[in-house]
Amino acid sequence: MTRIGWLLLAPSLLGAAWLALLGSGMVFPPVNGIETGPQDTSFVMALVANDPERAYGFLRTGQDPNQSVPFRHTVLTANRELRVPPLMIALATGSDNAAMMLLSSGAELALPQHQGAACLAEWAGASEAAALIRRGGKQPCTCPARPGDGALVIPFARPGPPGSGGPSPSGRADGAPSPTPGS
Repeated sequence: MTRIGWLLLAPSLLGAAWLALLGSGMVFPPVNGIETGPQDTSFVMALVANDPERAYGFLRTGQDPNQSVPFRHTVLTANRELRVPPLMIALATGSDNAAMMLLSSGAELALPQHQGAACLAEWAGASEAAALIRRGGKQPCTCPARPGDGALVIPFARPGPPGSGGPSPSGRADGAPSPTPGS
């Protein structure tokens, strides 16, 4: 092959190798239980990374802090895609700073999708956010039983898109009966 032929072929070969690496997960391994990739600048990734500045940028461009978003995590959702409010994602990952930013940017604790936020914050170790939520007085003082498998988000999540393995009619993705307060 001529020198010009190699110069034309080399970029194609390098591109194919790069795509193979991307597909294998070797270039972008899971971060904090979330599959990442070139799109890792998402709102959810900013929350999981406890990066309130980057997450706030999404709010400034129109992201609603009370609107549930698709969320899949190897542990927190037992690898099921669920619809979860941003505040609950921040709390479940222990991201105190991101949770505080969401609360100061319009996340409303009185909304039904935020019920159990204080419990979730306590379970995940987001102690500052848990204390702030409790002081607000809009959260019950009793928490449901903590999931033993680490899937902290499941008791508080809404069903995901059809076929996503979202919660059952009982409200839980694992099909178990919904916990009652104080149990």
